[in-house]
Amino acid sequence: VGQANLGRHREASTALAELMQGLAPASMSDAEPRLAAALTEDAQVLRLECEVAREVNSAGVGYTPVDDLKRLLDGMDKLALRVRVPQVKARSEVLAATLTLLLELPWHVAGSARPETVEQVAARLADACRSLSTTARLRRVAPVEVVSMAMSGDTAGSVAHARACAQESKAIGDVVSADQATEFAELLGGGLSETRAHRVLQTSLHRALACVGMA
Repeated sequence: VGQANLGRHREASTALAELMQGLAPASMSDAEPRLAAALTEDAQVLRLECEVAREVNSAGVGYTPVDDLKRLLDGMDKLALRVRVPQVKARSEVLAATLTLLLELPWHVAGSARPETVEQVAARLADACRSLSTTARLRRVAPVEVVSMAMSGDTAGSVAHARACAQESKAIGDVVSADQATEFAELLGGGLSETRAHRVLQTSLHRALACVGMA
């Protein structure tokens, strides 16, 4: 997790692959099957989080290739169906929702985002929040929520929600989330051109995807 959050996604993925090979040996699976299953689920989701962060980071300010996003989303959707640990499942749901919006963003740029897709994302995020800590919600969910609201046409609501999240982040001492939410609100509420506004939405999604392992 430390390597991933320093931007060393390839190293983190390699370390996780090695970890998973020795995770939950047969003796542990027999003695503590629920613990062994929980550790395996956590490692599987963490590995996908690292892979997503690596792909997004390598894309920079450009769009991650659609085929890559679809592959990652398909993998996370399948994993989310199998995961049972609430916090780990919540992470998988948030990641899938964020990838879905990232895939939808080019359609939004073209003026043809699908309302039903944005609504489904909002529902997944709401369910996931029940199992996440306040810090995780502010860093991983809030940036996606404000994008979802903006893509549904509620720019004013998106800006207001970002400002509220900034205040909540300040109250718990999370300076990073507070600064990012404030920046989002100021930029999106400042009458940007459509091109720059879309870049602000993309940056918000990328920041959420960079929060690897946080629940």
